[in-house]
Amino acid sequence: MKRSEKSSQFKALSLETALESFMDGVVIIDARFQVTYSNEAARKICRKVHLPTDLNWSKHFGIFLKDTQTLCSNNKLPIIRALRGEEVREELLFLKNEKMERGHYVSCNARPVYHSGAITGAIMSFRVVTEVIEKERRHEEERRKMEASFQMAALGSTLAELGHEIKNPLAVISSANWLLKRMLSATPVPNDEVNAQLEQIQAMVEKVDGIVKSVRNASRNALSDSAAPHLFHDILKDALNICIFRLKGIKVEVPEELSVNINCSRVQFCQVLVNLIGNAVDAVENLPNPWIKIELLKTEEEICIRIQDSGPGIPEDEETKAFSPLYTTKEFGKGTGLGLSLSRSYVENFSGELTINRSVSASCFEIRIPNSKEVKKVA
Repeated sequence: MKRSEKSSQFKALSLETALESFMDGVVIIDARFQVTYSNEAARKICRKVHLPTDLNWSKHFGIFLKDTQTLCSNNKLPIIRALRGEEVREELLFLKNEKMERGHYVSCNARPVYHSGAITGAIMSFRVVTEVIEKERRHEEERRKMEASFQMAALGSTLAELGHEIKNPLAVISSANWLLKRMLSATPVPNDEVNAQLEQIQAMVEKVDGIVKSVRNASRNALSDSAAPHLFHDILKDALNICIFRLKGIKVEVPEELSVNINCSRVQFCQVLVNLIGNAVDAVENLPNPWIKIELLKTEEEICIRIQDSGPGIPEDEETKAFSPLYTTKEFGKGTGLGLSLSRSYVENFSGELTINRSVSASCFEIRIPNSKEVKKVA
């Protein structure tokens, strides 16, 4: 045997030995869709001793899309697409056939094989990633449960405080009602005083109604609330109504221009504003002459909302930690450490970003989101 033939044979045997040692499955096909090689790992993963010679691989192996229910058509298989010149990376599929009790997810890579500039075949490697997928899903489920738990805890605390806030207008209504009865029993009836009491009752009823509506808007399930254009005026009104009991004695400045639509989940965006306003209150409530300033800036490309306060702000060396889950500097029982982390996550859900703008101040939280360019008039 010639030296060149021996060298080629040695290279082929070495390559096959290497492929057989792989933990990943490897399959090679030629231009006629015939399997020319498959390693032991491929046969173990597929639970097949012999690979089929027909082209109905999806049905034979039980190859499904990642939804685990839809059979992957043969022309969409990574190795077939590679034979057409496409390079496939980390594509997730699901395998389940009569040899498998549960089935498993596999991550596939495929690329064409060239010789003299022409595609002569294709090679695919794949590995089982079921454990990774299930771990990611458990993590996501825990995250969603944590979000829901945080939402309910925050709502419960808010409702308790709002109960006290609602008592005040109800006490005014009760007192006005008693006065009206006294006035109506008099002769002649003092109409001006009666009308004044009726207007006060109406104002208190509208105040309570606004608070209740805002709580109802914010208490929907944030995880199922899809993004849509919402008027910033309406969302800010809800947030301020929910925080109304905490804003007493604090000067709050809101933007004059509010007729801007924001493409977002109304529930999530309201919760972001409530959290940022609540944090601002915590920072200034014990300071002299406390204030909170809310600004709205817009360009053709984006909308910027700034919430700034008269407090000292977050030290620069703690900025990264401030947005981390479970980090809080508040006293025990007052902060969960989830607010800023979830707020940033919510803002990112509608393609925005939540940061601290230190060019304004250390206490300036800034939300930047794409401009939907749809404007409505404020009622």
